[in-house]
Parts: sequence; C-alpha cells; structure tokens
Amino acid sequence: ATRAGTSDALASAAFRRGTLLRALSPQLRMKRAPACCDAAQPALTPAVLEGEQSALPAAIPAALQPFYTHCAACHDMPSASPPGFLHGSIETVERNLARCAPRIRFRLSMWRLPAGNRAKTPMPPPVFVPAWEQAAPRADIEHMIDYATRAMRADAVTRMPARGYEALPQCREPGSEAHDARTH
Repeated sequence: ATRAGTSDALASAAFRRGTLLRALSPQLRMKRAPACCDAAQPALTPAVLEGEQSALPAAIPAALQPFYTHCAACHDMPSASPPGFLHGSIETVERNLARCAPRIRFRLSMWRLPAGNRAKTPMPPPVFVPAWEQAAPRADIEHMIDYATRAMRADAVTRMPARGYEALPQCREPGSEAHDARTH
C-alpha cells in the first residue's frame, strides 16, 4: 500500500505505531487496531539511566567544571563501562581522573585532529555532540587536556605519542581486574 501510494505507514519517516497498526490490522485479520498506540502520553514511564539520580558534589572546583559539563552524562555513574570516573566525592573524582588521565587525554586530543586523521573516536563521541565537528568548545577541551596532562606522571607524557591507545593503562578501579576475572 505504501508503494502504491495509498498508505504512508511504511514511508521513509518517523515510526508511527498507530498508523502502522491500522495499516497492518486488516492484513493480520484483526477486527481493529489497538487503541493504545495513538495515546498522547507514553504507556510506559521514561527510561532512567543507572546512576541518574546521583547527586553532584556540592561544590565542584573550577578545574573540574568542564569534565562535569561535557562528560558527566556518561561518566558520573558507578560503572566500569563507560568508566565512572566522575562518580563520587571530589577526592574520589580527582583520584579517578589521575588514574584515567592517559586515556582521557588521548581521547580528548582527537578533537584537535580532522575527522579523517583520528586514531580513535574522540570523547565525547561526535554522535552525542555532532555540533562539535563544526564548533567544538576548544577552551574546555584544552582545559581538560591540560588537567589530564598535569595528572599524569612526567615519563608517561613524554612516552605517550609513541604509544597507541590500546597500550595505555586501563581506566579501572584498583582491584577491578580480580572482580572481572571472577565474573567472566
């Protein structure tokens, strides 16, 4: 019916449950399409990300503000993947950032390169911040790279250009490797 132009149920457009079910109902020998599908309100409550209710620290130091602004949506959760380096007290976050600094620095530095020259996907990923391809917040990116660089050991900074991303230390909580070995 869509090909014939008598229906737009399967047209190249946003999926519309009510329209699709009304078009399919006769084909499925249904007396009528379910009435649920045109409701203005969703039948289910909206999905909630794990850790979404976590409270931000009361006072976030200026040095950490860009991390919370640009990274907290994914990294302020008690998870191993993506690493929850912004979850917890300021002291915990500072320890986490120091531990994860080589990988954070590497991924943020990908924003300095044209899209075709990037060894890895930058963080945050362009799919989540597509406007950054045209106008990335350069000052915040440079601030976060500088913070990560200062958090790294000096010898790690000088060796970094010769090493690939996969050779960098994992961004894991101390002891999480033993937990991973037990669970896998």
